[in-house]
Amino acid sequence: MKKLIILPLLLLIMIESFGQSTDSLTIVNKNYMNTIQTSVFGFGGYFALQYERALSQNWSVSAIGRFTYPFNQLSKNTSFTNRFEKYSIQAELRYYLDKNTIHNNGLYLAGDMGYVYQIQYIPERRNSAYTEKKYPFYGGMIGYQFFVKKRLVIDGAIGVEVGFNSRIFSSVSSYAGWQKLSNPGNIPIRLNIGYAF
Repeated sequence: MKKLIILPLLLLIMIESFGQSTDSLTIVNKNYMNTIQTSVFGFGGYFALQYERALSQNWSVSAIGRFTYPFNQLSKNTSFTNRFEKYSIQAELRYYLDKNTIHNNGLYLAGDMGYVYQIQYIPERRNSAYTEKKYPFYGGMIGYQFFVKKRLVIDGAIGVEVGFNSRIFSSVSSYAGWQKLSNPGNIPIRLNIGYAF
């Protein structure tokens, strides 16, 4: 658990230091209003696509879609092994703390709200042996975004997400229909690379 907390903090420090050393304000010669980004964790089965639109020099909104299918579960070649998939959509409002003239650049605080659908199943019996979870969530993040080249964007952040009104359905449960579930919590870690336009 300590590693999960320390690693992202070190990552943010490195990102901020690198961002300051590259002096992203001098790299950008045009004030782009939009960015589109994808997660660098996609190689592990953690996919994300994000669109960000600047509202002013300090405020922006984002639409984010995520799909999680950890590739390490594919290495388990035994029959009747559980598989896990997770889908989420969310909206994010950001406030950039750095007072500069470049949009979508610098240290930021963000508030998020979204919806998660998760399924766990046995591939050989997907239609008869599965568990579904669904819940809306809210959360917050702190992050740092900067330009490496004129249009290349790096975004790193860590935060907290809390689900509410959570529901679970199991095809093998003796209970009929959706049941209440204890509200889940999550510590999301973001490391994106993107393009400004």
